[in-house]
Amino acid sequence: MSIVSATRQIAAPASAVWAAVADIGGVHKWHPKVRQSPLLSVASEGPGAKRRCDFYDGTSVVEEVTDWVEGQSITLELSDMSMPLNKAVATIQLNPTGASSTEIAFEMEYSVKYGPMGWLMDAVMMRRMMGQMFELILSGLDHHIVSGEAIQENFQAAAAK
Repeated sequence: MSIVSATRQIAAPASAVWAAVADIGGVHKWHPKVRQSPLLSVASEGPGAKRRCDFYDGTSVVEEVTDWVEGQSITLELSDMSMPLNKAVATIQLNPTGASSTEIAFEMEYSVKYGPMGWLMDAVMMRRMMGQMFELILSGLDHHIVSGEAIQENFQAAAAK
């Protein structure tokens, strides 16, 4: 199993950060690669809540909440993914660092497909690319929380400037 993570300090209270990440069907508002994120479950929060993330590139992934600690963390198991992964579990964790400051950590534990070739692909490029993607995702979340604006596909190009 491989683990990739990223953290970011957001100038907002933990309650505001939690409101954004706990909106299971609203990840498209802050994830720069997600075009839409419809709920696939009756539950919109807590264990069992499920969404499909449809990406701008035409691919998708299903994410189901497996652990939920109100105001603190959410763990999602990924399935039906186009990525070369056998299994992936992502955790978003909040750590209040002041009245209007929150550290957010995004971590994914995963195993790759294709045996030794997949392990090599992971070591050579996937970990680095996923780390960069997590930084972009957290940047989108930060932008959404601070500005109130929904992220769009062109956010990546704007963030690079």
